[in-house]
Amino acid sequence: MAEVMSKFNIKYGRLYEIRNRYQLASVHAWGTTAFRKKDVEKAIAKYDEEQGKAQQEAYYTCFDIMQKYGLGKTQVRRFAETHGVRIKKAKGGRANLYLKADWEAARKNAEKTSASTKAKRT
Repeated sequence: MAEVMSKFNIKYGRLYEIRNRYQLASVHAWGTTAFRKKDVEKAIAKYDEEQGKAQQEAYYTCFDIMQKYGLGKTQVRRFAETHGVRIKKAKGGRANLYLKADWEAARKNAEKTSASTKAKRT
C-alpha cells in the first residue's frame, strides 16, 4: 500500500476510497497488503478521469486558475460566465473544467478593456 501511495502521490484516504469504489482485490501476507499492478493503474486512471484530472491538456480546473491568477472560486466562475468561457462538468459532476483556449482569449480581451484585471503569477 505504501508503494502505491508514493507512486501515484495519493494519501491513504484516497487509496481507501479508490479501493472500495472499484473493488480492488488485495492479498494480505506477512503484515502487508498487496494489489495487482494493472488493477491499481486501471482504477486510478478511471478515478482521475471521473475527477477531471485526465483532461489537463485542454482544460483548466478551478484550482489551476486560482493558483495561476490569484483569484477566488467565485471570481473564477463569474469571470467564465461573464466572458462566455465554455465549461465542462467533470464526470463526477462536482468540478467545473474551463476550456483553456476560451479562458486565455477572454483574459486577453479583459486585459485590454479593464484596469482591474490581475496579472498572471509566475
